[in-house]
Amino acid sequence: MLYTDPVRPAEILNARSIRSAPLVVGGLLVVAATVGLAATIIASVRSRRRELAVLRTLGFTGRQLRNSVRVQTLAMMVGGFVVGAPLGIAIGSIAWRAFAARLGVVPAASIPVGWIVATAAGAALIAILAAAGPARAAARAKPADPLRSQ
Repeated sequence: MLYTDPVRPAEILNARSIRSAPLVVGGLLVVAATVGLAATIIASVRSRRRELAVLRTLGFTGRQLRNSVRVQTLAMMVGGFVVGAPLGIAIGSIAWRAFAARLGVVPAASIPVGWIVATAAGAALIAILAAAGPARAAARAKPADPLRSQ
């Protein structure tokens, strides 16, 4: 039997069929991280009600309170990204080498810097959007209520 086209092993054909799986898993992780970040921000704003009320009585405007919550959220996101991105790159490279070795293909992993930068920008945008509701609530809260209980 003479083949005119390259013959692909079954492993490569099977790998092609799961091409969308990383995108689905990545999307689910983004949703889970966003929900977790929003819950953390809400809990943080609730636990810092007194501090925010003191800042309000000292003359902070609603905009300054909102910015305070946004900066806190961005700081949490940057901390997570600084730890998570290098770990993700390292674990992804190790996993790719193992996967490629089983397929018998070149195990050179590429690190797409553009996608990493886009991910960082997207994470910052998501953090700011996740902080919108809690920041608005912190700015609208009356300073007398949390301070009254002391």
